[in-house]
Amino acid sequence: MQVRILGAHNSQSRTTGLISILVDGVVCVDAGSVTTALTLEEQRQVRALLLTHRHYDHIAGVATLGMNRAGTEAVAVFAPAEVLEELTAHVINGTLYPRFDERTSLGEATLALTAVEALRAFDAAGYRVVATPAPHGVPAVGYQVTGPDGASVFYTGDTMGGLDAAWEAVSPDLLIAEVTLPNRLRGTSKHMAAADLESELVRCKELKGALPRVLVVHMTPAHEEEIRREVAMVGQRLGVDVGLAEEGMTVEVLPGPSKGGVSPEAVEGLRAVVAAAEQKAALRMLRDLSGQFAEWGSGRLGTGELRRRIGDFHAATHQPARMSAQELVQRAARLLHGGQMGKDEVPEALRREVELQGEVWYGGTH
Repeated sequence: MQVRILGAHNSQSRTTGLISILVDGVVCVDAGSVTTALTLEEQRQVRALLLTHRHYDHIAGVATLGMNRAGTEAVAVFAPAEVLEELTAHVINGTLYPRFDERTSLGEATLALTAVEALRAFDAAGYRVVATPAPHGVPAVGYQVTGPDGASVFYTGDTMGGLDAAWEAVSPDLLIAEVTLPNRLRGTSKHMAAADLESELVRCKELKGALPRVLVVHMTPAHEEEIRREVAMVGQRLGVDVGLAEEGMTVEVLPGPSKGGVSPEAVEGLRAVVAAAEQKAALRMLRDLSGQFAEWGSGRLGTGELRRRIGDFHAATHQPARMSAQELVQRAARLLHGGQMGKDEVPEALRREVELQGEVWYGGTH
């Protein structure tokens, strides 16, 4: 499963986008940046739109998505009934924008509206979705989206906390949670601060036994650096990967071991092996570079070629800890093919994936 952050904030500017999360290019959760971050062709690939609640930063792109999909199959829009009523009364109401849930002068309906109920699963474009209660002062839900491979992402939606019912219902491989405010402003609005996130994660761990990677969204730009420091401390205290999402970020999500997927331990094992193999390769290249500098000094090697080789050295020292799981598998396949690591060094849980990547690129691995 590929999760792409289209918008990660509660305010829009040249560098910040309203909240939108795209799953596999097909399912979009919240519509804040669905039309500002995607090309027209990408918008036409979206088959389902999940709306958490009625606030503008979450529905901003609904009408323009309806406009841009004229002449194509209608996108399925799922939301609590109250949200759909607000949309048809105030946004796609025939005055502000056409009723895109009906036939218009542009053609057939481009938005197919369906009401959802909390804690009742439904199908959205082949993905299993569960809406969860999200206390926020207005009718609101979060969503867990599970793909055909079993990988799942849970987005809390806007909330002030109190998510016990949600934790009981979900088992995500990636958790996306809102943190709008720094701790010094905690309680001033119906949103979470870092301290609220920590309380919710502690409760989730009590119920589930472990925590997935956590991405934080819906930050207020003016408080972003303060929030960044506070959620980093939450991650340190709980021993979990917690960080801020960014516009344009893409995350590869693998199904956890309880779903027949890859354990975090296997992925970390591969990180260690790849790091060791790349360090070994980098040391060889460093020794080679000393001779190449000598050739350059004598005029036998051109400056452009020397720069290319230095660039290769820097690429070989890339830190595997920063890679997504999919990027890590791809890097391992290259190292395996190049002879920098042996097949027996790859964790069993990831061996076939690495071999398949090698077959895709090279027609086989060593």
